[in-house]
Amino acid sequence: MPTDERPRFLTLRRESGLTSEQVAKEARLSLSDEYRAEIGSAIEPEIATRILTAFSTLTGKAWTMQETAINVQREG
Repeated sequence: MPTDERPRFLTLRRESGLTSEQVAKEARLSLSDEYRAEIGSAIEPEIATRILTAFSTLTGKAWTMQETAINVQREG
């Protein structure tokens, strides 16, 4: 199986100088929801969207799912 070349959200968050708490607060999510995205657990699409929106707001750069390896649950 090929390795995903996209950086993990944890790596991006750390490189940005932001804390997990800052992202969770901006996303209006619990710290545990934000942390699940960082460690690569499968998260609900709505949570992933909220985290990326918050991260984009906090960094001033528009981030997309194609740029970061957030593991989003698939329906079905």
